[in-house]
Amino acid sequence: AALTFAALTFTALTFAALYIHAIGEYSTARSLADEALSIAVEREDQHGIAFACQVLGRLMTSMSDYPAANSHYETSLALYRKLGDSWRSALSLAEMAHLARDVENEAAARRFQAESLSLWRSVGDPRGMTHGLGNAGVQCYREGDFPGARRHLEETVVLALRSDNRLV
Repeated sequence: AALTFAALTFTALTFAALYIHAIGEYSTARSLADEALSIAVEREDQHGIAFACQVLGRLMTSMSDYPAANSHYETSLALYRKLGDSWRSALSLAEMAHLARDVENEAAARRFQAESLSLWRSVGDPRGMTHGLGNAGVQCYREGDFPGARRHLEETVVLALRSDNRLV
């Protein structure tokens, strides 16, 4: 399929929003991400809507607007599930686990993290699995399960070494 101007604009806006978010210009990043979401909605691009919502979820988390972040992540996850995109569903769940930890909802963090790791394993993505195992180790540590934390973190290192993968 040929790339359209709208598709190129959407891509430029979302990646500019990610970059500008990374340097701490949250209001500018939000404007760009909102514009990207509008383009995706106008185009009825379900993947685009899901991705823009994921970007907005990250941004809203950084801005401490946790209800808005959660809403964007839920939308993103629902769309990725509907589209059958397990890889991006795992990523959305990992983001939701981070958000749950930020608001000290350990039960939700554990649930999202476990589901994310399960999806990373099902798609066979070594980097995703190292990310998921690392998060599982952190979750165990936060809950005082030090043997569990060690087990997950050791598996992370072994997997990373086997796959010549970085840990982050």
